[in-house]
Amino acid sequence: SAVLFDEVTSVLGLADALFAQWRAEEALEVLERAEALSATDPGVLSRLGRAHQDTGHSTQAVAYLQRAAATSTSPEHRRSLERARLVHDHRIALRSFAEQFSGSAPDSRNADLTVDYRLDDRLRVVGRGEYQRKFLTSDARGGLGLAWRRTPATTVGVQVLIGPGNKVMPQGDYSVQVDHTYGVTSWMGDVRYFDFDGARVTTVSPGVAWRATDRLSVGLRYALSLTDVASRSSWETGHTGQFSTSLQAGPR
Repeated sequence: SAVLFDEVTSVLGLADALFAQWRAEEALEVLERAEALSATDPGVLSRLGRAHQDTGHSTQAVAYLQRAAATSTSPEHRRSLERARLVHDHRIALRSFAEQFSGSAPDSRNADLTVDYRLDDRLRVVGRGEYQRKFLTSDARGGLGLAWRRTPATTVGVQVLIGPGNKVMPQGDYSVQVDHTYGVTSWMGDVRYFDFDGARVTTVSPGVAWRATDRLSVGLRYALSLTDVASRSSWETGHTGQFSTSLQAGPR
């Protein structure tokens, strides 16, 4: 009926206003009332998916976005479902690089495999293995990490990578990182400890990333490094700054 349509439209408008103010928990409460009025409306379902995703309930987010995509043929609903699955699903990533040098320096090769397994909406376990051949030396390392979503906005991660006998890559790589998102801004920081053959390095690295638009993001990062070389009596200090930008060329 027209009255029901107007009521649902008003609720969706209120939810959109709450989303704009980063008040996803309140938007979720409003949208649950809208679902009681119209449980098959794709606009209600897609916003419920977004509200659950913003409040850290990725399983429910995917379920609602699947229903929205099944109900409506809108490309945006399909893309919203794809984005939610990227956050929610298990992931496997394989990275590799090759380097060629002039003169007599030998070429180098690298392969890095990461398996990211979701235990539940708040906890993921990450396994990683890396192989590298550089300067005619073959190194390998592997280990595990955890990513704990302490709150919908804050994630804490730890990682341990071990490579006994490595000559170029670290024999030990231990890190703790924290990410906190508020609105379109993400604050991050990590502390890492590297155990090289003959040297120990500790780095402290805070940073910030800003999502300027849905497709454009920029970031700034600083790193302080403290190096203890076995053959020297004093620590070496290093400072590094980084500016990065990312542009998504298309919807996918």
